[in-house]
Amino acid sequence: MDRCPDYLMKHPHKYAGIYRSPDKIKNFKIKLTLWKITDKPKKSAEKLEEKVFSWQEKCFSRHHHQFYRDERNCVTDLDKRYFKILNEMNESNDNSLFSYVNEDRYDIPNDRTIKTNNYLKNILDGSGKFNDSLREEEYDFHSHLLESMQYPVIISDLERMFLMVDLGESLGNTWIPNEVLLCAIKYNKRTKCLTVDPDFTTTMPYRSEIPAPEDIKYCFFVENYSQDIPEAVELKEDAMVKKISSLKMSLQYADLGRFELPPKNKLLVYLFFDINSGLGFEYPDLFVEYFIDLRGEWKCQNTKDLRGRTQICRSKGKGSTVHFGHCIELVLHCNIQELERAETLNSPYIYFEVISRDSWERHRTEGLCYRGIPLGTAGAFTFTLHCIRFLPDNILGRLRRSFIGDYKNYNDLTWIGIPQQFQGKVLNKFGTNTLTTGELNVRLSVLHQSQAFLEGLGDDSGLIFNKLKSSGLIKSVDEVLQAFKRARRQMMEARKNL
Repeated sequence: MDRCPDYLMKHPHKYAGIYRSPDKIKNFKIKLTLWKITDKPKKSAEKLEEKVFSWQEKCFSRHHHQFYRDERNCVTDLDKRYFKILNEMNESNDNSLFSYVNEDRYDIPNDRTIKTNNYLKNILDGSGKFNDSLREEEYDFHSHLLESMQYPVIISDLERMFLMVDLGESLGNTWIPNEVLLCAIKYNKRTKCLTVDPDFTTTMPYRSEIPAPEDIKYCFFVENYSQDIPEAVELKEDAMVKKISSLKMSLQYADLGRFELPPKNKLLVYLFFDINSGLGFEYPDLFVEYFIDLRGEWKCQNTKDLRGRTQICRSKGKGSTVHFGHCIELVLHCNIQELERAETLNSPYIYFEVISRDSWERHRTEGLCYRGIPLGTAGAFTFTLHCIRFLPDNILGRLRRSFIGDYKNYNDLTWIGIPQQFQGKVLNKFGTNTLTTGELNVRLSVLHQSQAFLEGLGDDSGLIFNKLKSSGLIKSVDEVLQAFKRARRQMMEARKNL
């Protein structure tokens, strides 16, 4: 017995440590040191045992020596193998530290998460009958269900090892075990992750929860006893890892393909529409037709993308919400020089027509709406468009809508906004009978791509029109400075000749 060191009286909290282990796990070693501290007659410490364990090294306890040496106790193949090993050893074991390996299928006692609030244990500890006085909180069905769902199947990639201590006592020729888990180690062969619970400690020991008299306490150290990799091997390994990483990156780039830039004089605008939902329309079975009207200098390479329709969706009833979830993707382009010379930015318009279809194949226009596409600013936008429809001027129009439908009862869809053929300053729509119907919810994302943004641009939050103007201004200033430098150089050379 020695005087108890001060560091043995400081105990940290038990936390698990997770480590990446790219090397072979068979080289892993761990060291356990067990101490006994007594308070009477004076505080003193005694090192009971110290042992180094290799990965999946099976160490037997006193109880195991007695159990497996008796052939009558050995039933399974694993028991018979242990019987053969111990008989070949022909040695007795007085050590307290031992281990359970992955083949033993040892279950971790859940004493650190569930203390005494165990419903079944309370029943077994009692008279063997169900006690009506047990409260419902003593068994949390929800928490136990979630815990079982976390591990629905046995993970074959996981190897486990448990380091134990047996501080039992001898009763005649029979050893009464008192096994306590000190350290649980898990290794995932797929992810190369090593979990040590509790984590390694070299300065302060962990207090063990071993049942003992009040004047005796146990504590233990968990240390990493693996041999360090030589520096030359580590450098070679790092170089190999970098080479493998660069090869993986090159393969990823090959799969993704080469990122192509647009031509220098082109501006590309990517539009991503989402016709989300509709609300407040008269008939339930609805679909939406859309048309994009390009204005000014804007063009689309595939003109088929400018028109389209959604699938037919059914609402729960008159005026209820109908969900479309239809996505539109297209690319517009224009010449940067034309855009720089333009005084205003001519934005295209998108027109929507909400149409209903019933079981008799009657099609009716439920609503018309439009919106200018904000090409000037990149970002995400959400619009709620209020729809209208044209009212017929006479009773025949109303009968036509009721009996055969009034689909396409107009000449030009763009009339609800700014018609294509309109060139004047004042647009008169007086005398047109319309009716407000429902709403259409649309989301839009705008993305700009151009080589003009590579340099010379400051704030990216401005309009694209201002960006291109500032880019052209910076380019012109650079050209003036280059011309001034060339003139100064020619003047210096002319002075030297004089």
